[in-house]
Amino acid sequence: ARLAALRSLREAGVPTQAAVSPLLPHTPAFAAQIAAAAPRVVVDDYFRGDGSGGRRSERLGMRDAYAELGLADWYAPERLDALVAELRRRMPAEAVTVSAEGFNPPPRR
Repeated sequence: ARLAALRSLREAGVPTQAAVSPLLPHTPAFAAQIAAAAPRVVVDDYFRGDGSGGRRSERLGMRDAYAELGLADWYAPERLDALVAELRRRMPAEAVTVSAEGFNPPPRR
């Protein structure tokens, strides 16, 4: 529903961006779905986005929670890097940002 709303707003000429925060486990089709729905994307994770370099997320037990769900391999900064790379293959590189930089307004043209 959120992707459909983004597409509708984009088609209506409303400036939009998708925020993927925190990055959660997803299917291989996720990058294509996001790229089709929004002209700009910011991706954040438990390591760059918690404001403490991942220490807060560790104290909250996020690593253990992922492990208990059988998703330990998803709790890794490399997952964000892989999604960003895939999005940048599908979108202009400057349209895909990471963490705090992405929440800044886009440069004026």
